[in-house]
Amino acid sequence: MGIDLQVFDIGAIEEGDFSVKFHLITKGDNFKWALVCVYGPAQEDRKVRFLTELANLGARERLPILIGGDFNILRNPKEKNKPNFNPRWPFLFNAVIEGRNLRELEITGRQFTWANALANPTFEKLDRILMSTDWELHFPRATTVAGNRDLSDHTPLL
Repeated sequence: MGIDLQVFDIGAIEEGDFSVKFHLITKGDNFKWALVCVYGPAQEDRKVRFLTELANLGARERLPILIGGDFNILRNPKEKNKPNFNPRWPFLFNAVIEGRNLRELEITGRQFTWANALANPTFEKLDRILMSTDWELHFPRATTVAGNRDLSDHTPLL
């Protein structure tokens, strides 16, 4: 992640086990908000801790918030190109999203954000950006575009 210091001032920075949160001030209008980068664990035994941290981020933060990164959890079966789908983690993930009144900033340019390197690959949408209503109201024309997956098995989100 990069932050353009000509556009934003950085206030507090807080590190979690699965996230880094920046309090930002947009220089043009002095708008204060929180930007959170997450990296969700692929390991099943760590997902509860990740979802707990994600829920607590939203509960403690009073500023408008934008949360993005590799969540390593699907939200529904349409986010995978193969039929094996376990609803346990998506159920909990969606409960956190709804409980914190977050919305997903839709991605254009690609349906899936991750692929493995097998001959018959699995494609999944693991990367996303979530926003609070007050963040969306301040940036109503915000969009997310999928970049080129040249250096990683994940698609960068711009």
